[in-house]
Amino acid sequence: MMSGTDILDAVVIGAGWAGLGVSHALTQRGLRHRVLERGRIGETWRTQRWDSFRINTPNIQTIMPGDTYVGPDPDGAMTSGEFVALLEDYAGRYGLPVETGTPVTDLVASDGLYRLVLPSGPLWARNVVIASSNQNCPVRPPFSALLPPEV
Repeated sequence: MMSGTDILDAVVIGAGWAGLGVSHALTQRGLRHRVLERGRIGETWRTQRWDSFRINTPNIQTIMPGDTYVGPDPDGAMTSGEFVALLEDYAGRYGLPVETGTPVTDLVASDGLYRLVLPSGPLWARNVVIASSNQNCPVRPPFSALLPPEV
């Protein structure tokens, strides 16, 4: 039987901008939580962007919660690699409880709690934040079914 100490206040799924920002807020409030990432911190920025991609906001606006911009080029735009480095640094500086290489294979609401299934076994939480990015699911307009397959 599960005890109250086995139940986390929250689990965050995804260790990108949103997931790390939520983790920072949970940490500031002293809530027991974990951030689960199936790949690495900022995975979609590593693998689902082209090499020359740059963030479309100026550096001075590309800051994480609790941070301020300190740098030589406030009007510049980070590359995806620079952005990943920012995310990794942020998680490390604030000691965020990120677990990389940890996919969530199932999520079920049960008796006011959430059961998450991980390769290592089940995990229980009172709250779940899904911050897994919109890059994970293709969105195709209905008319695309009318296009030839080679398009």
